[in-house]
Amino acid sequence: MIIDQAALAGHSAYLVDFDADPKEVNLALPDRVGRTPEVYRGKVLEVSGIDLHIEGKDLPRLLRRSPRPLLTVEVTKEMFPSLYKDPYQHRVHTVGGYEDLERGTLQGLRCLKVDGLATLVSTGEGASFWRSATYRLPEAVHLDSAAWDLATSKRTPDDGFQYSLKLRVWGPGQDVEDPDAGEVISLIASGKPSDRRLRDGLGTAARKVMAYQLELGARVNHDAYLLERHQGPRDAESLGRPLLRSVSLLERVEPTHSYHSLHELLAGAEDYHLYQEPTGPPRRLDLRLGVSASLAEGESISLRIGEHHQGVFDYLSARLEGRVFLRPPVADRRI
Repeated sequence: MIIDQAALAGHSAYLVDFDADPKEVNLALPDRVGRTPEVYRGKVLEVSGIDLHIEGKDLPRLLRRSPRPLLTVEVTKEMFPSLYKDPYQHRVHTVGGYEDLERGTLQGLRCLKVDGLATLVSTGEGASFWRSATYRLPEAVHLDSAAWDLATSKRTPDDGFQYSLKLRVWGPGQDVEDPDAGEVISLIASGKPSDRRLRDGLGTAARKVMAYQLELGARVNHDAYLLERHQGPRDAESLGRPLLRSVSLLERVEPTHSYHSLHELLAGAEDYHLYQEPTGPPRRLDLRLGVSASLAEGESISLRIGEHHQGVFDYLSARLEGRVFLRPPVADRRI
């Protein structure tokens, strides 16, 4: 299969407000949000930077930091299956691997390597339970979303097992040693193998988290086919079905590409040029932001002026530097 590639050029290289008519590249008008064009299946946008051209009557007055963002660039990526978030605005806490899975309380489960990955595997049919260790954090964090990985395949029957996943959190001042002091957030209840493995939006209880703990409950209805190798007594309990591999919690952090002043924008630029005027303050500015991303289907880059700074610019355009990779459609032909 030959993959065609070309440089981003023309109107499609600009972030455009597609809700405006006509679709202008000037994003300085109120409530305009510039976005990349929709990326379809078989197409990839490899972005290496964004070139901004800014015009305003008095740019130096924007050098002072404002409590509200002046300009924000958001990158929407599929960080986990079906969970689209900005990786520049999130930190990931992953509970997985032998150290995490074996440190907790196990009932009816064993931690084994399945397809090269540490996995919680049920020991026979029936109920099983796992409670992780308690993870204490140095400061309060805002947990935004959760995603988890199950050791299933396309051949896993939907009635093979049911499971629930809970997140217990403790806030500032709460006794971490007391499980009743924390709050329980249900990530999924009575889940099936085919259900989505994410929870977007964990609520107010997860906004100031000082410690957290995970709980898995599962009931296996059918054993899976496993190639087992045992050392020990012949009557050792057989294995049932591989279940959980890992749980990832997304922490909301300060956005990398959110600028509260023109000074922050210039400090974060790879290069810039401020045009001097014969009389009066500078009114034109060119700069390049080193925002890099590989955009596939459903992913995008957007740019917006803060709602408290509408009208501060006379003109603002954002041009992407990068390349387009296109895979031609597959010919379905029977011979």
